[in-house]
Amino acid sequence: MTNRYDNIPISAETKKKMTLNIDDLAAIGRVLSLQDNVYDEQFEGITKLLHQQALFQEEQTKLTRFVLDELKSLKIDVSALSDKVDSLEKKIGEIATETDNTKKEVAALKVEVAQLQKDHTLWNIIVKIGIGIGIGLGLTRWIHGPF
Repeated sequence: MTNRYDNIPISAETKKKMTLNIDDLAAIGRVLSLQDNVYDEQFEGITKLLHQQALFQEEQTKLTRFVLDELKSLKIDVSALSDKVDSLEKKIGEIATETDNTKKEVAALKVEVAQLQKDHTLWNIIVKIGIGIGIGLGLTRWIHGPF
């Protein structure tokens, strides 16, 4: 690496006129001091920008961590909800089966009720009473003999 003082930022014409006496060395010192000041100002700006960039990146990292934590929490909640939905689907299946069975039972009961309504009409009741009286008289005659 070259020494930065080897390449002094002055023109070739000025270099030719210099005899490196005390005044020339003072002039070179002032030029190098000014150059150092310019470099310091530039690096201060770069340092400030880098510091701002680091702060921004730190904020972005915090925000990213927050979002990831929220996503993990949401994933856990979604998993729990999924389990609950699966349980509810199972219960709905059981209820649907019970409902189908109940519908079948109701249909069978309707058939039985219709048959009972048919069997218990006024005419059927009268016929049954008549048959009962006939059987009763028949048994009485058979047990006690003729009237």
